[in-house]
Amino acid sequence: FVLSPATITTNQITKFVSNPNLLINGDFRVNQRGFTTTNQTNTYTVDRWLLSTTDNLASVTLNSDKTINLKNTGTTSRGYFIQYIDPTLNNLWGKTLTMSCKFTDGFVLSKTITMPIDKTTTGGAGASSTHNSINLRMFIYNQKKMGFTIDIQQGANTSIEWAKFEIGSVATALSPRPYAEELAMCQRYYEKIDTSIQGNNYNIFARVLSTNYLYNSLVNFVVEKRAKPTVKMYSVNNTEGYLLQIGTQDEKAVSANYITTKTFNISISNNDAVANSVLGGYFEADAEIY
Repeated sequence: FVLSPATITTNQITKFVSNPNLLINGDFRVNQRGFTTTNQTNTYTVDRWLLSTTDNLASVTLNSDKTINLKNTGTTSRGYFIQYIDPTLNNLWGKTLTMSCKFTDGFVLSKTITMPIDKTTTGGAGASSTHNSINLRMFIYNQKKMGFTIDIQQGANTSIEWAKFEIGSVATALSPRPYAEELAMCQRYYEKIDTSIQGNNYNIFARVLSTNYLYNSLVNFVVEKRAKPTVKMYSVNNTEGYLLQIGTQDEKAVSANYITTKTFNISISNNDAVANSVLGGYFEADAEIY
């Protein structure tokens, strides 16, 4: 199946208007994971953007100026830089939409598509032209999700400034949201405290009542998640499944339970905490689309 009509406009955007961007973190500013580079498939990079590659020869790197480098050293395969969109959260079926991305050389590649009305459709369409071995595709996965896909073709080694997905048949310039708003939108899917900021290493403070019970074991997410997340906790030494006992500096095994879209509880695993001590560390809550 092919999305239609499909038209390509290259190096042209409307500069005097700016439609809202349906993508989150389209300019790659939010990076809660502290991402730098990867060639591992099914791996999230900067917030909301995932790399898919079959042979680990495609890679994504965050440049120092917050642009994204896309590279593929393979000869027979491709990589894909994807933002998955939950179709239950929008009303895009049957509408005319435009995909675009801007390269650091100033070139804008865009593609206009018409979404199918049949929500059970599976498939997509590739662009008929490329720039620097990059093209754009929209993939639909049987009503469960849509994938705004940037194809990283063989020989690609280029950088992009932003990507945009908008209603209408014309590519318009990107108008960035305020950072706090963009961060909150990202945190609906994934939340992790930036431990590179001084003072954030001790994000979780849980006072111990006894060897296996906490006074204040409930942790609230900053933003309610789109679905019940997977929660992991870390000590300040980045040891997964542990928090640090402040004072003795011992790591204590903990687990997250009673997880909801808003909160989770901490349990001490081995009855070995010290009464009236405080446990500290941080967590990540992952409700991303995979």
